[in-house]
Amino acid sequence: MDARTVDARFDGIPGFTLGGWLAGQVASVLGDGAEVRLLRPFRSGSALTVERTGDGARALGEGEVVAEGRPWSGTLEPPRMPTLAEALRASEHYPDVREHPFPSCYCCGPARAEGAGLRIFAGPVGEGVLAASWTPHPSHCDERGHAKAETLWSASDCPALWALMHAEPLGSGRCVVSGTLRLRQLAPVVTGEPHLVVSWKIGESGRRIEAGVAFFAAGGEARAVGSQVAVLAPQGVPLRVHRSD
Repeated sequence: MDARTVDARFDGIPGFTLGGWLAGQVASVLGDGAEVRLLRPFRSGSALTVERTGDGARALGEGEVVAEGRPWSGTLEPPRMPTLAEALRASEHYPDVREHPFPSCYCCGPARAEGAGLRIFAGPVGEGVLAASWTPHPSHCDERGHAKAETLWSASDCPALWALMHAEPLGSGRCVVSGTLRLRQLAPVVTGEPHLVVSWKIGESGRRIEAGVAFFAAGGEARAVGSQVAVLAPQGVPLRVHRSD
């Protein structure tokens, strides 16, 4: 794949490309299921190259490997799928612009206009479970009307992190960075159709904290399932959230 300059519109933290979008670039050459490990932050405005490496793939930025991936065919058992009405109500509990740590985030930033960002606002629907309603915008889909790989992977990133935030004790000062993302697509995620995004904390071990994420059609059909392993770090995404519950 030829090198391309990555636009700042795909930023998560300002100045740095969203980890899910970067992982989706690697996954796009690996088929319907992949596991991608993010090795270092990628600064937006830099040139990115994705290449195959035997059975896997990797992304290079400014001569350094920034992510590497391999096929993944695993699965997870998601919690009870909420209704679309429950997911819409859950999003009402999403922190507003003043409370959001990165309001311009490509995936979950409320400052993004429709089409400029994914605007996925995951809120609580039960003990330890978050959900959001998401209707993919045509600009984030291919010519068939299916969400692109980088769109779906981006959409899986922040809901998983918000699940970790909501599971964190109040007053926590811990921060994480995205480590390893896994996603397996089971069926197309289609533009113009409402989908449900569900996320939940799986557990933690040492410096690693894992969350699951799943996508469903409004009728209940599973469209994708995966997880994210975030790593505790001195700086990164703060695991604090102003909750309304």
